[in-house]
This record gives sequence, C-alpha cells and structure tokens, in this order.
Amino acid sequence: GPASIKLHYLVKDKVKSACAFTTFLTTGNRRLYRWQFKNVPMLVPEPSMPDLSRISMRLLFTTLSSWNDISKWYRGVVKPRLKPSSAMVRKVKELIANKASNEEKIRALFSFVAQKIRYLGITTETYKPGFEPHEVSATFSQRAGVCRDKMALLVSMLRIAGFRSYPVLISIGPKIDPEIPRSAFNHAICAVYIQGKLVLMDPTAETTRQFLPDYDRDRSYLVIAGDMNNTLSTTPLMPPADNMTRVVISSDLDENGSLSGKIHVTYSGFADTIMRSILMESSSFERKNIVERLLKQGMPRASMKTLRIENLLNSSGRLSLEIGYRVRDAVIKEGKKRLLVPFSSFNNFSLLDRWVMRKADMVKRRYAIKLGYTFCTRIHEELRVRGAKNIILPPLPDQDRLMFRNSGSYRLPAPNLVVINREFVWRRIEVSPARYASLKSLQHDRAIRRFLPIIFER
Repeated sequence: GPASIKLHYLVKDKVKSACAFTTFLTTGNRRLYRWQFKNVPMLVPEPSMPDLSRISMRLLFTTLSSWNDISKWYRGVVKPRLKPSSAMVRKVKELIANKASNEEKIRALFSFVAQKIRYLGITTETYKPGFEPHEVSATFSQRAGVCRDKMALLVSMLRIAGFRSYPVLISIGPKIDPEIPRSAFNHAICAVYIQGKLVLMDPTAETTRQFLPDYDRDRSYLVIAGDMNNTLSTTPLMPPADNMTRVVISSDLDENGSLSGKIHVTYSGFADTIMRSILMESSSFERKNIVERLLKQGMPRASMKTLRIENLLNSSGRLSLEIGYRVRDAVIKEGKKRLLVPFSSFNNFSLLDRWVMRKADMVKRRYAIKLGYTFCTRIHEELRVRGAKNIILPPLPDQDRLMFRNSGSYRLPAPNLVVINREFVWRRIEVSPARYASLKSLQHDRAIRRFLPIIFER
C-alpha cells in the first residue's frame, strides 16, 4: 500500500511461534506488509460454539483511524434519504394523537414501521449496495423495504415526532473485534432517546412486542450520530424476567385415578415471539395439533379437551394459551401406595427452556458453548388429590449459581390440596469450558426433578 497512509493492524489470539511479521519499504513510495504463518495447530469445531472468527488466530487491518470514521461516512450515506413527505408528517400526527407518554408515542411509530412496512429481499441501490437506504418517502408510499429502508423510515418518523433518533449499524452474527475499526456490519436498526436513555429498536421484527429482539442481543453495533462519540458497543443481554413463560395449572385427581384440569400459559419477550411466530404460520387445525403435542410430551395419555388462544394477532397484548385436559389412569400403583407425577414437573410449554438447555449435548468441551438466550420460567400448580391420606411430598432444594437459579417447593396448605411452585432462571447466553461441567450437572438435576412423584394412599 501507499507509504503515506498508515495501516493499523493486529494479529489477535496469536498462537505462540506461529506468526512472524516483516515490513519492507519499496520504491515509488509503496510499502509492502508481510505476515508469515506457520505451524498453526488444527482447530476442531464443536456444536454451538462461538464463531471461528472469535476463536482462531486472525489478522485484522484497516486504514481507518477510529470508529468515528465509519460513523461519519454512513451519516453521509443516510442523511440525504431522510427527507419526509407531507403524507409521512400526517401519518405521524395520526399515530401519536391521544398518546399520553413518550414511550406510547414511540411504540406506536415502531409498531407501524414493523408491521405495516413489508420486508423485501430485493434491492436497487446505486451508491453503496447493502448500505444505502431508499428515500423514506418512497418506502412509506410503497409500504415495503429492506432493513435499512425500514430503519431510515423509523428514524425519520421519530424525528418528525420530536425525538432524537439515529441510524445504527449492527452485526447479526459474530461480534466484531473492537481494536481495529472496519465496516463488518450486515444489518441496520435504529436508536432513540427515551427519558435520557438510548434505546435500540429493530423495526424488521414484525411479530414481536420487543423493541430489540433476542437475536439482536450480545451483538456489536455502532450508533451513527454526529452529536456524540461513536464507538463500537455490544447490545445488552435481555433480563431473564423479560423472556418469561408463566404457567398456572389447576388440577383435580379423582378417586379413580383420572386427572383433569386447566393449564394457562402466558408468554412475554422472545418466548412470546417464538410461540407467536409458530402459531401465526399455522392453520387453526395445525395450531391445535401443535399445542396438543406439547401437552402429550409430558403425559402421553393426556387428551386436550379445549383450547383458547388469546392475542395471537394483537401484538400489543401478551400471547396466552388456555388448555383444558384430561388424563385417564394418571397414577402408578405400588401396593397400597399411589404415585403421581404432576403436570408442573414436565414444563412442556417453555420452548426457550427446552431449546436452550438441549444444546449442552457433549460430555466436555474445549470451547465455549453459545446458548443464545436468557429466560425465566415460572410454574404454579394447585392439585387436589381426592380421597388421599398420608401424602408425602418430594423435596426440591434450591440451586442458585452465577449462571442460573433453580428453585421450587411443594406444600399442603389444606387437606388433599398440594400447591407446587417452580422457577427456573437462566442468566447467561454463553458458557465457558470451565463452567460447562456445572451446566451438565444442572441438566442431570433437572432430569431427576421431572420424575419426583407425590406419594399417597387411598
């Protein structure tokens, strides 16, 4: 390269004795940079590991001096495209009318762009394909665009409403090494100030109530703003309680051993997004089969009597399921004893729980495991055991660790009434090899807890 332009470079996660660097100044003001790699050990991938670009030895280089250089460049790309039309101004006034708080106004604008502007997979950019948005007036009138079009439209509409809003470049995939500034972004979202706090929003998420879905979490991003210092940052993890699956069960075991009752499941956060997406993409017949399969995974003999789905098409409300069920011959007989594993033990309806924890399928690991999501599952069951005596309840000792909390309790507040509470909180999206043994131990303990029975006599 030209000797007059400084090259910033870094060999990261260097393997000892595997890399040598030499530089030669050549004639004609040209400089030759040479890195030599040899005896680099083999890297054997593992399932659900972080991207190889975060683990392997890698050479990074750029002529950019700071992340501000990228921000300044992209401001120049986006700014000419943000001029609103009079129709946009009228629509913004309509959307925020009668909204009491700033957050309500912002949510109204976000929901419009997320749900009413259709996502397209084709582009016609001329200057910077992959980065250049269309004119926001065109995106608004056509009611369609790609991620950067929807981002630019939301930024413009928020500014019409009087909010400080900015474009944001983000990498959906491996995190970017912060030491060497480079334009390695593949997605565009936006940011807005709400009560002095910068809030990130992804308007391409059409079926979520979240401003920033979980797949945008723990990602490298750069705010494109001229009135602030722009540096590479990482999107925050979702608090586990924001990805909540709440299950309330009312069960009745009659004297013939048949179990019946109702299950009410409420989803929030990304748990809502996952289940809502599955159900919205299915017919009414398929929805019934999906829910019934979840029901039977705990008790195969269970039959679903009723199903009611609430707020499936209303993203302003939380998705919920209400299921009426019956299980014939739910108890196991051992002489005079009767054994019953209650429905709350199986936790069939927490999709995040099942999806995340099943990834830990190796005995030990050399590299970290990327689980992807934080979440919380709370289950409350009231079980009436009619005609029972000498009821014995299993212990559920609490486990509280850095990565998780696993707690629960059984109690008998009244004769023949068993009240069960369970809570599982997962706090990390990535587990190091050193902590992987704790994750495997957790899997083992949770498997045992699934089959701890209530014991009683008739």
